[in-house]
Amino acid sequence: MLSRSIDRLSAAGRLAFVFLWLFICSFPVEKSIELPGLGNLSKVLGILALGTGFLAVAIDTRIRALTPAHGVLASFVLWSGISLRWSLDPDATALKAGTLLQLLLMAWLIWEFCAEERNVTQLMQAYVFGTLYASANTLLRYQVAQQTYYQRYAADGFDPNDFALTLALSIPMSYGLALRAKGRTAWIYWAQLGLVCVSVLLSASRTGFLATCVAATMIPLTFAYTRRRQKIAIVVVAVAAVLCLAAVVPATSWNRLSTIGTEVQSGTLNNRGLIWSAGWQVLGEHWFAGVGSGAYPRSIEPVLGWPVHWLIVAHNTLLSILAETGMIGFLLFLTFLSLLVRAVCRMQGVSRMVWTVTLLTWFVGVNTLTWEIRKPTWFLFALALTQARFACHRTVARPRMRSVAAAAWTDLEARA
Repeated sequence: MLSRSIDRLSAAGRLAFVFLWLFICSFPVEKSIELPGLGNLSKVLGILALGTGFLAVAIDTRIRALTPAHGVLASFVLWSGISLRWSLDPDATALKAGTLLQLLLMAWLIWEFCAEERNVTQLMQAYVFGTLYASANTLLRYQVAQQTYYQRYAADGFDPNDFALTLALSIPMSYGLALRAKGRTAWIYWAQLGLVCVSVLLSASRTGFLATCVAATMIPLTFAYTRRRQKIAIVVVAVAAVLCLAAVVPATSWNRLSTIGTEVQSGTLNNRGLIWSAGWQVLGEHWFAGVGSGAYPRSIEPVLGWPVHWLIVAHNTLLSILAETGMIGFLLFLTFLSLLVRAVCRMQGVSRMVWTVTLLTWFVGVNTLTWEIRKPTWFLFALALTQARFACHRTVARPRMRSVAAAAWTDLEARA
């Protein structure tokens, strides 16, 4: 299946794409599978993907031209590294800057080795297939009562909130793939959607639940454009999902999810309000350059009076970026997001709906999570830009075809 869709790549390029596909497939299970003496599976596959990618570029002696959006993203990574000069926690800054550089290289791999639009579809498939294992692992842990936290379940090694958003992001992609697929292949995606919904509810993540609700808007947005058989499949899956949710999901999950309104009204959100308030106080003193990438926990420790190991992240992606990299880093990140939104607007049909809903799902989720250094975030950013590249090519090609047809018609009239 892979070989048919990467024929425009060289042999080295095809090998790089295979490892890239496997690397992305590992994202939903990156904390679940450990290789003895090597670390987690995602890390190993990432090294292989990057190594074969560099090798392919060296052999082919070519590199694809990047966009201004890539330049802005690279500038954000560079600024994060430069913040080491004034960071309140140099060790954390060095670690985070290194992670951001690796993620930037991953984004480049996606841009470089997606030679055709169907490659984008395949990378979506990789992410969706990875969630199948993650969901199955969650259901298994639930069956044997292996809780992550009290009455909350997630795949091995995952925090339930991070895990729920990781799964929720696959819903628009899987639904879009299901609409395009035929025969038995489509039912794999319908089954995946049901498994993901059950797994999100087993995690009892309020953030994940809200993100899943946003992702589910794909159904009403596209229902009028689906074929009759697809409408039947949607109804069947919806009924089966409701029955499964009623039979499988414990009452404790529903009870926790029912407190969403109370938490929002009280403003506590499991003490996140205190963490955010402390961040705003620190930002007042470091608004221009920030406290240093990755230094958010150390910077608010004097304000909260808590040991730094009690707090790992800011629990809000935009606040984390603003506090750590200041207005310069924050404006760079916002500029990139605006270019990304513009790129999505150039798409058409189901593709534009998929990426619009996916990015909205991401935005809802990262309001209570720190995800600027998570692989799914950069995967979505890179793949959306790549999808937009093909949409732009189609837009350019159409007027050209019309002009050729017009010239041919004029020639025929002249001869007549």
